[in-house]
Order: sequence, then C-alpha cells, then structure tokens
Amino acid sequence: MRLDFPDDFPLKKKINAQSDLYTYFYIRALRLLNPKGIHTFICSNSWLDVGYGAWLQEFLLQRCQVELIIDNHAKRSFEAADVNTIISVIHAPQKKVDQNHPVKFVAFKMPFEEAIFTENLLAIEDAGAVVSNDVFRVYPITVKDLQEAGMEYEHEGERKLDAGKYIGDKWGGKYLRAPDFFIKLIRTNRNIIKLSEVCKVDGYVHDNNTGNGFPKTHFIKSVKNTRIIHLKKSHEGVIKYGVKNEGNSRVKSPILMARTYGRDHLVIFNPEGIVGKEFYKIIPNKEEQTKTLAAFANSTFFILERELFGLTNLGGGELKFRGDDIGMFFLPCELAISDDVLLDSFFSREIKSIFDECGIDVQSKIPIEEQEPKPLPDRAELDKIVFDALNLTADERKEVYRAVCRLVWNRISKAKSV
Repeated sequence: MRLDFPDDFPLKKKINAQSDLYTYFYIRALRLLNPKGIHTFICSNSWLDVGYGAWLQEFLLQRCQVELIIDNHAKRSFEAADVNTIISVIHAPQKKVDQNHPVKFVAFKMPFEEAIFTENLLAIEDAGAVVSNDVFRVYPITVKDLQEAGMEYEHEGERKLDAGKYIGDKWGGKYLRAPDFFIKLIRTNRNIIKLSEVCKVDGYVHDNNTGNGFPKTHFIKSVKNTRIIHLKKSHEGVIKYGVKNEGNSRVKSPILMARTYGRDHLVIFNPEGIVGKEFYKIIPNKEEQTKTLAAFANSTFFILERELFGLTNLGGGELKFRGDDIGMFFLPCELAISDDVLLDSFFSREIKSIFDECGIDVQSKIPIEEQEPKPLPDRAELDKIVFDALNLTADERKEVYRAVCRLVWNRISKAKSV
C-alpha cells in the first residue's frame, strides 16, 4: 500500500516495517479530509504503546490536532474481533499544531451505553485538568508535553547534547490506564532511571530454534510452567528439550520475563541458566545487581508497570510485551536489596494470585479503591524497600496495590464482557 502523505508533508523518515496495516489507513483517511474535516476511527489500541506506533504518534503531534483518545475499561467494542480498541478524534492535517493544545485521554469506567450522556460529554469538553469520577476519567496533556515525554536525548551529566529524537511513548499505559500518582512520579521524580540503563534485554527463543533435532538442554516453555520465582533444574516444569546451539537461543540469562501474562505475575530468577522459550532475557550490566533486579522485577510496583506498559490489544485479556517495552520500565536509582533471608523465602515459595498477594478481595461488595490492602508479609517487606526508594507516601503505597488489582481485574473482566 502506498503511504499517501499530504502534498506538503515531506517523507523524511522510514516507516517502521512492523507497523500494522491500520496505521497507514490513519494517514490515508487524514489525506482525504477537507481542511476543516475531522477523522474518527474505532481501531486497535496497540499504536498507543508499541514501538512501531512512534512514527504515527510523531506525525500526529507535528501535523494534526488530536482532540480525544477514548478507551472503555468496562467492555470491549467488538465481540468477534480478538483485539481491544480505542476511539480517536483527530482534525485534518495542518501546517502547524498549537503546542499548547490539550489532547484529552478519556477512560470510561462503564459501558458506553451507560455513560454517553450530554452532561458527561460536556464535562469532558470543559475539563482543563484531570477529572475523575465514577463514570470516566479525563486526562488533558498539551501537545508540547506529549512530545517532550517521547523524546530521547544524549546527555553529559545534566546537559543535553543534542536536539533529541522522538522515540515514542506509552500513551495508553500512562494516560488511559495509569493512576494519577504514577504519572506525577515519573514526571517529577529525579530518583528514577530506565531499566535499559542498567541491563540488556535479549530476545526470546524462536520456534524454529527448538525441537527434537537439536541438542537437549534444561528448558522451560512458559511462565505457566512454574509458580516459583527461583527456578531450578530439579523443578517439575523444567524438562530436557532440544535447543539450537548457534545464535542467541542458548544465551544464558539470570532473569527471565515472560512475553505474555494472564491474571498472575512472576519474573523468574534463573541462576542455573535454564533456557526459557517464551521469555525475554534480562541481563544486568553488573553481575552484583542481579538479585536486586530480580527482586525488583517481582515487586508490586514493577507489576504495576507491567500492567501499564504491556500491550492490551489482545481481546482474550492477555498482557503482551515486546523487547523494547521492557527497557522503558522505571526503577529507583541506587536500589539495593541485600536481605538474603527475605529473598530466599520470597523467591522459593509458591506465588499466589495477584489478588491474594496484594490482599484485595475483588469479589467483595466493597470497591477495590475503598479496601485496605493486606499484602502477604514477605511481599509487603520487599515492597517497603522499593516504596522507600521511590519516596512514596502512605496513601500512594496503598494505591499501588489497589491499582494493580484494578488493572488486572479490568483487563480480565473486559475480555469476558462479550
């Protein structure tokens, strides 16, 4: 398909070849608008969060006035389609976009048929700051701030060395799904860094590189084959299976993070170098950081990040990741977890459902947001170390547990809504 930019739009950048076909239809539809036209799509939400969506985000920020990005946390739009969707409302292309124009990210908490009333739409239109109630949340953010959040710069200390390039941002995770305190944290806390700064993320083992024709090694297929963080060759879910010697399939990694998650979360601590098939390999830059990073990857704050930054476009409710996503996760600077007694206990026990881990009863008549979290003791102890490093308040710490359970519950319930 030919990418048909408007006549005065020079095509200076190569479009990511992994882009889904619908991203080109955004451009084509915008090209067909008259100068005062408005483009409204109901489409997959993946371009809000995936790496290949960065070029479309940048294009819209530079040349189109985006009015609304709308999600529904309660119900999927289409029963037959195995994707989750958002609604976008975008004006026709123009030569220059007002940098102070507010793009409004709207998350409805009820099915549209119960929420789309004039008073709600007027409240969204009038919102000049974050507005949240039982029906919706609207998060306005200027074009300038959206662009800055997706920029990457080379630095020398505090000084920026270049004009930067737009690499994309997690629009869905940050502005449609994230709790308010999380957005504030990552925008104002100078005590956090990205995971890509302290480790390398290597790809998963492809199907073509496994099978009985290859030499056998200790192997685990997916995160569903274990409920224990510290993986050992003697565990039931570990088998002997053929894996290709050449390439990166047998690269040993001390931390394995699954490509997809369902209701429950764990990241594998893998000191014995077992080959994981449906996992990304997280390899710390410094070996002495391994246990700290493995512990942080199983903290409730990191689970919150997975729920926010993972791709939720799968209609079946699974949470999916690309390798580039993992490097964008945040962790506290100078985090150190040295309590071997705590970690040995936490790493070796069976991980329960996320609701049990956080001490939230999703079946209760009391809303999740009003419950007092009662996390399991060792999880609470680990989380305290992380929360202290992030300087979270007492209320924000409770909000982490509530937000994780709400996000998981919404994701699973939405998948079952049709």
